[in-house]
Amino acid sequence: MIAAAVVGGASLIGGKGTALGALLGAIILQMISNGLVILDIPQNYSQIVIGLVVIAAVLFDQLNTWLTKRRLLARTSSMKKEVVAAGDTPVSSTTNA
Repeated sequence: MIAAAVVGGASLIGGKGTALGALLGAIILQMISNGLVILDIPQNYSQIVIGLVVIAAVLFDQLNTWLTKRRLLARTSSMKKEVVAAGDTPVSSTTNA
């Protein structure tokens, strides 16, 4: 069940997953298992292939999380540069006394 949820898009580090994603993950894993049975591949190798699919799903999720954080950091740093650049411009105040 955990493998189906991970393949369906749920994150192992506390992300959100949907019931539809878990269902699709279970269908994908079952299709892989059935395909390996049709190809007359032993059950031991089926478990290895499913394990590799789960590892690939976790790696893809980690890559996606890393890219999201990187984009957010780049956006935040560009905003900071804009604020600093705007703060560098002296405001001339002329007072007539």
